[in-house]
Amino acid sequence: MKTFKKALSVMLCLCMLMSAMAVGLNVFAQEKSEAVARFEANVEAFDGDVTKAEPSAEDLAAYEKLVAEYKALSNSDKESIDVLVFDVFYHDVVMRERQISIKNHPEISGSKKDHYVNAAAQAVTTLGYVPAYIDSAVALAKTIADRKVSVDNKKAAWEAADYNTRVMAGGYGSTHGIISGSVKGDAFKGFKLMGDVIYNDLLKANPAPTKPKSPGLAPKPGSYAEGENDPKYIADFAAWLEKAEAYNKAYAAEYTYKGNLYIEALEWLASVEPSLKTPLETIKAVREGKSAYDSGAGTSKASAAVKKYDAMSDAEKTLFGKISYTFYGVAVDNITSWSYKSFNATALYNACIDIGNARYVDYFVVVIENIEEPYDRADIDAAKAAYAKVPATLQSQIPTETLAKYKDILASIAPDEPTGERPNVEIMKSTAVKYPFGASKKSVNKSLDRVEDILFTALSVPENGLTQMLSEGVYTNYTVALIAKKLFPLVGGLTSLVAKGPKDLASKLDKDTCAGAIAALNAAAETVDAEGNMVGKLDAWQYLTVVDGDFGFMDGDREGFLDAVASLFRPLSLITMVITLENTCNTTSGNYIYGGYEELVPIFEVLGADGIMSSVEYTEYVNAGANSDEKMDRRIRGILVPVFNLIDTIASAESPLTEVVKLLPKVAYAVDSGILNTQIQRLIGKLGMGLGSSINVDLTTEGLYEMLAPKLKDIELQAAKTDENGEVTAPAVTLSISLDKDKFVSAIKDLSGCGVYTANESIARGKNWFVSIDGDAADAFVVLFRYLHSELTSESNAAAIKTAVKALDMNFAQRIAVNFLVSIVLSSSADGALRTLVFMIPIVKVGVKVASWFGAFKK
Repeated sequence: MKTFKKALSVMLCLCMLMSAMAVGLNVFAQEKSEAVARFEANVEAFDGDVTKAEPSAEDLAAYEKLVAEYKALSNSDKESIDVLVFDVFYHDVVMRERQISIKNHPEISGSKKDHYVNAAAQAVTTLGYVPAYIDSAVALAKTIADRKVSVDNKKAAWEAADYNTRVMAGGYGSTHGIISGSVKGDAFKGFKLMGDVIYNDLLKANPAPTKPKSPGLAPKPGSYAEGENDPKYIADFAAWLEKAEAYNKAYAAEYTYKGNLYIEALEWLASVEPSLKTPLETIKAVREGKSAYDSGAGTSKASAAVKKYDAMSDAEKTLFGKISYTFYGVAVDNITSWSYKSFNATALYNACIDIGNARYVDYFVVVIENIEEPYDRADIDAAKAAYAKVPATLQSQIPTETLAKYKDILASIAPDEPTGERPNVEIMKSTAVKYPFGASKKSVNKSLDRVEDILFTALSVPENGLTQMLSEGVYTNYTVALIAKKLFPLVGGLTSLVAKGPKDLASKLDKDTCAGAIAALNAAAETVDAEGNMVGKLDAWQYLTVVDGDFGFMDGDREGFLDAVASLFRPLSLITMVITLENTCNTTSGNYIYGGYEELVPIFEVLGADGIMSSVEYTEYVNAGANSDEKMDRRIRGILVPVFNLIDTIASAESPLTEVVKLLPKVAYAVDSGILNTQIQRLIGKLGMGLGSSINVDLTTEGLYEMLAPKLKDIELQAAKTDENGEVTAPAVTLSISLDKDKFVSAIKDLSGCGVYTANESIARGKNWFVSIDGDAADAFVVLFRYLHSELTSESNAAAIKTAVKALDMNFAQRIAVNFLVSIVLSSSADGALRTLVFMIPIVKVGVKVASWFGAFKK
């Protein structure tokens, strides 16, 4: 007996020892080996794409390395791989095998199920072993999807499955019959299969309450005789608002009702799957926190819910975020309308965070209460800043009267109020110009007048001067057609969206006043080439010919010319999608946005142009257009007027040349001060459709140098001559000038100060004043002359000029005049050349006048 008891004791000890060893071995088996951890890290690091027909060699090599690494693991190691990691790896393998199947079986369409079935089978061969939960997941997903299987039996199948099987079921593709999709880190995707079954079963047994019909659109004031003040409108709107409130509250209530069913479904899932328990309890907490706050019970429950969320593990937070069901709804009063908002788990959590910031609602109320009429820009900015702090989920908590006042404040938005004191231009130093002995300022001014006479005589300017030349040579129907012939091919070459032909313009012109132009445009559009084919619409422009009066005005009529040029842009209305020229005022958001025209105003001002509208006036002018075509005309005309006013001012001046030279300091100041570059950059910045970032223009002094210097290479002074057979008999005469950057920059600086600085009242955005300069013609001429002399007399430039002049085809009088000027410039210093010029100009003037009597300047 004693022996038996001893033997029994030994056996019991051995059993206990074996049990302890078994538990230890089981725990050890569940822990990941270093090889598994390394494999998981490599899968997560892999970013190649082997799911396409022809992967890159690099991607394919990295993929095959992963497969080899997996195959080297033991079967127990393979089972211990994290299911979400294996899901990614397995999906790559199946998709790679599918591509191989498609390639090996071209007789089967690539979209057919066969390739997926082949891929799943081949994946087992390729990997040697796949975890058992792959087949189990397919079976589980099929059971859940089978409408013939009862909910109870589906629940039983779910309970019998393990965690990995439930997760992997989320990748099942019913069309393919295999695990063909990846859950992509979303464990809930598989859980949702069962959750949806339970939810739908609950909803079938407990249908949601019936909702009222949609109230439709709100009544429009414009449909009533007295608009917003019409008693019928007021009554109809109140009735509509009541229906909208009921409708949206019913929708919000439905979300909450269905949210209860989703929670009930999740409670069953959590009873089977422990990983869901904490996320579910947190969902309940954030839902209760939001509901309590909405019902006026304070913020404590929301704050507690946030703490509960923060206490979850990273894995639990991830699962919480993947639960996509909607659990709660709330109706939102927008004062003049109603809406509803729904919340999933993440949205409820964010709402609870916002509720913790509920003090910002009170802060907003205080800010609005302390703003008094009349409202200014500072009030608008303060109100918007306070509103921006209010979390979106709490905006419905703002008192109705506070929100109404806030909207009134925003609606008071207006253009910027001008600011700034008058600039002290008296302390700004002008360029000190020293005149050489024998060439006083007075004599230089007289010389400018005489040079003008010489030029006008040589160029055969008519008796009434440049004004007559403008009337006869610029303000013409021919010029309008010429602009069209250049404009449309240029713009149309940028994008097909604005590629317009002559017929497009013809359809936009007035049929009565522009009948001639319409006929000419249609004729150009119907031009055929040598093969009898219609020419392209952009090529057709070169065949446009018009006569006086075709565009609705007689040649010489400046106003008619401007109207006609502006009308050319009618077919190009899509340009307004790229840039808005006029200002826009949004009273709902409290934003006043300045358009592109505003950026031109400071440029027009500094150049001294007349007829400039402020951007506010320009906007009113454009908006006054009766239709889209007239508005497009006004957009362009408002820009053309200051430009041609400046041209007319020069042309009609007592001495146009002097006026041009007086303009040079204004232009130089616009460049040197940065005004030109700043405004153009701002204008470019307002271009939409990504064009702003693609345009690189530098209009600083240095930028202009880099732009101009290359363009002075190989200037064609005289075209090549050819005989009747097209053979070149005399080559083209070209001239290349090299500019010195330091000299160029210094000249612009000096020119910008030639005159008296002035402070002028400004109509530009937010400015009371702008600085310009009244140019001194004599000073500017001397500075310009000295600069040009320094450039032209450099060794390389002097040689190039002599060679070009010698090759030019000129008559006797022209050659004497040109050689005389070149000799003066190149044979003496700048001051010496200037003295000679001043001394000789009267003599040259007489000579030119006499020569003109004998037709010396006619070729």
